[in-house]
Amino acid sequence: MYTINSADIDTVRVLISNMYGCADTAYQVIISENVPVANFEIVNADNIFLGDSTYFKNLSIDTDEYEWGFHDGAISYDFEPEKYYPEPGTYRIRLMATTSIARCADTVYRNLKIKVTSEIFVPNEFTANGDIHNETFSVVLYNIMALEKLIFDHWGKIIFQSTDLNFKWDGTYKGVPVQEDVYAYYIRARGFNNELIVKKGNISVIR
Repeated sequence: MYTINSADIDTVRVLISNMYGCADTAYQVIISENVPVANFEIVNADNIFLGDSTYFKNLSIDTDEYEWGFHDGAISYDFEPEKYYPEPGTYRIRLMATTSIARCADTVYRNLKIKVTSEIFVPNEFTANGDIHNETFSVVLYNIMALEKLIFDHWGKIIFQSTDLNFKWDGTYKGVPVQEDVYAYYIRARGFNNELIVKKGNISVIR
């Protein structure tokens, strides 16, 4: 038995003979390579947002050629490609790394999550005076999946509560208009990426 200890191209010679002294020789070329290891990491993987280009760091070992496969069917043969994702979500990336001589290959997969910015914009006043302009209190949401809204009076009593993303408060409590004053609000929300968002402040009711 012959053991190959390193990557190389070797020629093995076999000489055989019979009892009558007849002999023949055969030669065989043996190509040996190190076992390929495909590996990569996604640069800044935990902080990639919609609109960002995504970069990949190739960490493969004992490989020479690369084939990257993406969710949309696109293929890249670059050593370290970049990719743009137009929609948020989770995407799978495949890297197949191959040796150039014996064509030995290894494949690895990674998942990439494209995030979006989740924001809540809260006004600081509204005019519940019956003139049809700016009559209710609501907020502007971007990529918010769930929300709880509380409004308190000066004594800490909840005078309005809602989990409706499209809530509107008309400045009343139990059907009776509240007095012109400043009221506290507390918003607890979940963004598109499941992040917790908390907003608190004051809202003025003007009549």
